[in-house]
Amino acid sequence: MKRVVPWMLLAVVAGCHGSESDGGPAEATSSVAESGVVNGPESERPPILFARDEEPVDTFAERAAEMKTRFEKHVGPLLVKHCVRCHGEKKVESGIRIDRLDGGLSERWLPLWKGVRRNVVEETMPPEDEPQPTATERTLLEEWIGDALAVARTRVRDKNGTVRRLTVAQYRHTLRDLLGIEDELVDVLPADSVSADGFLNHGQSMTLSPLLVEAYFNIADKALDRTVVDVSRKPVVQSVRVELGRDINPKPFKDKLTLGALSRLLRNNDFIISQPVPKKAFEFEPFVMRTKYRFIEGYQGNDTVRGWREYDSIYHNVFACVRGSDGYPKGLAYQPGEKGLMLRPAIPSAELFGIESTYGPKANFKISLRQLPDHGRFRVTVRAARVDDGLLLDRGAAARKGVGDGVLVVDQPTADVKAPQVVEIKTAGIYQVDAFRGGAGGAAAQKVAVDDSKLDDSLIGAFSLDGDVRRLPLEKSPAQVAGKVVGEVKFVDSPFGKAVSLDGKTGHIVVPRDGSLKVGDGEFTVAAWIRPTELRQAGIVCLGRYGQQGFVFDMPNGNGVLRIETFKAANQPNGTVQSRPGAIRRDQWQHVAAVVRREDKLTRLYINGFEVAVGKIDKWDLDDPKVHLHIGRVPGSQLFKGSIDEVRFYRRALAVPELQALIEPGRQFATAPPNEKPQILGLTLGERHFTGLLSQPAFLAVRLAAGPVGLSARWGNGLRVGRVVLTPLADDDPMAVRFATFEKRVPRLGVYVGLRRDCGSTLSPVGPARPVRATELTDYRFEGAINNFPSPDVEKDNVNYLAGISEIGVRSEYTDGRDMPRLAIRSVEFEGPFYEMWPPRTHRAIFIESENTAETREYAEEVIGAFASRAFRR
Repeated sequence: MKRVVPWMLLAVVAGCHGSESDGGPAEATSSVAESGVVNGPESERPPILFARDEEPVDTFAERAAEMKTRFEKHVGPLLVKHCVRCHGEKKVESGIRIDRLDGGLSERWLPLWKGVRRNVVEETMPPEDEPQPTATERTLLEEWIGDALAVARTRVRDKNGTVRRLTVAQYRHTLRDLLGIEDELVDVLPADSVSADGFLNHGQSMTLSPLLVEAYFNIADKALDRTVVDVSRKPVVQSVRVELGRDINPKPFKDKLTLGALSRLLRNNDFIISQPVPKKAFEFEPFVMRTKYRFIEGYQGNDTVRGWREYDSIYHNVFACVRGSDGYPKGLAYQPGEKGLMLRPAIPSAELFGIESTYGPKANFKISLRQLPDHGRFRVTVRAARVDDGLLLDRGAAARKGVGDGVLVVDQPTADVKAPQVVEIKTAGIYQVDAFRGGAGGAAAQKVAVDDSKLDDSLIGAFSLDGDVRRLPLEKSPAQVAGKVVGEVKFVDSPFGKAVSLDGKTGHIVVPRDGSLKVGDGEFTVAAWIRPTELRQAGIVCLGRYGQQGFVFDMPNGNGVLRIETFKAANQPNGTVQSRPGAIRRDQWQHVAAVVRREDKLTRLYINGFEVAVGKIDKWDLDDPKVHLHIGRVPGSQLFKGSIDEVRFYRRALAVPELQALIEPGRQFATAPPNEKPQILGLTLGERHFTGLLSQPAFLAVRLAAGPVGLSARWGNGLRVGRVVLTPLADDDPMAVRFATFEKRVPRLGVYVGLRRDCGSTLSPVGPARPVRATELTDYRFEGAINNFPSPDVEKDNVNYLAGISEIGVRSEYTDGRDMPRLAIRSVEFEGPFYEMWPPRTHRAIFIESENTAETREYAEEVIGAFASRAFRR
């Protein structure tokens, strides 16, 4: 019985119509009510399925004559009175002539009559400045036109042996209306041709060929496969949930995950993957996602690598990823928080704006999955909320004076950076928050944490250079641990006792290699006080040379740049981190340090304790037994010109307070580097966290409630801020007015489904974006048919780690560039195929309930009769 229905679908497609055009003004769509009645104007309905008994020709002629008599007596005079003056032979407004209408029911005039009726009913004609028909006259016109159109449809049409089909859109809507599926199945049909008049549904072009008949049968068969189910089997339902938030995962996955170039996966601590079992009123089989994989091809950073690797975890099947180019106008594009992953609006990429990269908008959060259903409906549930946010201030905003009632001035203590300081907000309202570094903007001198308790731990060598080149600690005899002076070297007075002065031509120090100098693939720190008398390419502390295994801590050029460059075995680059130009100053003492952490634990460069660069050094062995440690020179390259003192080399990464302890003897020199790049400021107010680049003290406008609130602030290099000032704003203050407007704006949540590409993603929206007004977490549901979205089809048994990955995108949609409160995403859950009941509605709509059993001829007749009744087009 299942295969009887395609014949009925085909009959719907090939309604028995001649080739004469119906003359509709636009492409028709079908909308079938349960009663079988087609909604909408008659001209926009699909062709009828079964022709009714045709009336005798003379019946039509009699009715047509009657309509013309009524026209001449009542309708014609009304048209002359109200229409012909503007739509006649002498004056033709909008190209429409009413004077040609004589009451005849010729096919060519039917569209014009429909337009006249619409204007009469909607009272858009005559214009407001013209005499208006009475209500009785409008009713008379409307009734005559309706009766005339009904009579016109009873005309007997010529039969020329052709069969008229539906347009592609009409057939798509017919499948949806009759079967209840939204799967896109008609995209295999050829596009409808456009007639000379610009119509897609012109009768002469809607013929049905044998090839199209075959295509219609194939489509109908696929449609029924998606509609009719085997009720004797339990359905299989896949469900996967990704929960998001700062440190939400108490047992984070240990493997380092990657998705290739420019894919920034969230920290493993910040998301949890699970496969919850949905609650259903019927029995089903939960789909268990695959965890074991074996690949021979994948990525290490941006390089393709080969070699069989085995994996066994759901975290190698489902990834939480943010893809896009670096940078954001204000603040961070995305940030894990207490309520979830906080997203700023997704700024469009090059495809729309002609700027940025092709890797997608930012922030562009996606869940990447290796497994999704092939077909069927799906539901994506996003638990989201509007963030109770603050407004990051624009560059050039002025700091407040910090005086007056309600102003709260908070001096940052030297305690643990993570411990907030509790302050009392006396008056609820809008506040401007200004943050000052020590000595800036009239603030008190900056207080820094200093910790010298472990400065001897993992110390490879300390060179005080007080008249000699001894290496401390003295674990061996002086002869073994001393460095060697090479070339023109002098020892001169310095703020730290003595320093070595190098002429830049021959002078440098070589420390013989021994096993204690080995750092391998681990962490290490190199630090020194320097006073260059010339900015030039020169080594400071080096355990290697350019292009050779090891590391070089140097000034790479004459532009005041500080750098650490590393090479692994076979002299392959292993990572370089360098500051902006102008960070190093001439003829001034300054403390330089490189704190090297491997892989995702970023390496940082410091000048006088201020962070000047951040980057990545890979986890590869940096040791070459043939290389000696050099101070003041890169072997084989130019030499340092100036003074060097208090060189230290550690087999661990020093913490910021320990670096401050090394700076303490020369604290008077520890000023910020000139033209300092704006630092990242992290500000915590209670449970809310705000992060952004700070190029000025004026940082944030925010609404605060009265009462105690925890406050902490820190710069990107881990130091506390010298002072934070909170100034209450009057209601009419321009900044308060701007903030009040900002907090009323509503972010929009968009969900997308598609696939991952090496240079971005191909995603299609799942319905319209949804406004998120509530600050409480709320569920938002998006549904669609899975095969309507881009699919990552690959050849069978593809062994590339990055191949065949689907994606579910979640965005805070871009609007017009104005500041918008952030969108917090707590969880994203996928369920598919999604069934509200079993058997599903699509199946029940065909196999109706009946007292007869499914095995009887009577039941088959009921099913076919019920379907045919719904398919019938009057």
